[in-house]
Amino acid sequence: MSLLEELRGDPHAAGKLIQDLADTFPSELQDTAYLKRLPIYFYKKAQTVACELHERFHSLDDRFNFPDIEMLTGNVDPLVIAVLRRHEVVKTTWDLTKALQADTDLSTGGAAEVSLRAAGVAALEDMAWLAKLKGYPISPTMLGNYLWACGKSEAYANAQRHISKETCFY
Repeated sequence: MSLLEELRGDPHAAGKLIQDLADTFPSELQDTAYLKRLPIYFYKKAQTVACELHERFHSLDDRFNFPDIEMLTGNVDPLVIAVLRRHEVVKTTWDLTKALQADTDLSTGGAAEVSLRAAGVAALEDMAWLAKLKGYPISPTMLGNYLWACGKSEAYANAQRHISKETCFY
């Protein structure tokens, strides 16, 4: 709990907690891929932990009232990407579309997989920004969680995922 004491009132508390979790448990929470030798950080699991702590405890204990929680990017996994692709929010090249239609698993951390995840994050950011312009208080994280829940419904049972549940580590 000493980290939480240090972060109390810090304007970047959620971001620092996420980074600390990823650094402390790198094999489980440090979701990093490389694209053209540049690191791409997704940290979905660590972010989920921080969001859950905030959601469950912020009204009970101010150490969990992270001021930057609304600034976090959306969580993107194969299910969210499948929903975004189904509604043509995220589009793919012809070759990638053919590979996905053939149920080809993309290699985790490969260029196509990282690009799809990055496109999903960008789509959530843009959609949340547009919603805010129209007066809806929606964050990218809220939107990602909503699309994930939608993707669990029967309507998306056959939506193509770019990575199977067996090979997905995030």
